[in-house]
Amino acid sequence: MRTPAKSLAVVDGLSLLAFLLVGLRMHGVPFAPVPIVRDALPLLGAWYAASALTRLYRSPRWSAFLLSWGMAVPIGILIRQLWVGRLLTRATPIFLLVALGLTLVFLTAGRVLIWSLVRLAGRRTHPSVDRPGAR
Repeated sequence: MRTPAKSLAVVDGLSLLAFLLVGLRMHGVPFAPVPIVRDALPLLGAWYAASALTRLYRSPRWSAFLLSWGMAVPIGILIRQLWVGRLLTRATPIFLLVALGLTLVFLTAGRVLIWSLVRLAGRRTHPSVDRPGAR
């Protein structure tokens, strides 16, 4: 059973927001509109722009996913760093590397979760699937 493109797009956005919220919490930044929007706009904007370029949601392949991730996260992080005035600090390369690793974990976890839910829903619709001896 295929996962609808809209579901993947929503899960990807929620995964990136989860990454962002964990990052804010770990850095002691309160959950308030200004820091959330400040960090979310560049990252989500870059994600959905890269996804459109790679046609990620028309053809959700791992290659398109990884290409979108590899373009969007560095661009989004660098735009965010420029916006907050920290583009040329020593912390930027470290922040970028950490963001690359953690966003990949969050995005992959989100996709595994949605694929598992879709598969589970398919089994409920077709109870004989993957059940030995079922007719």
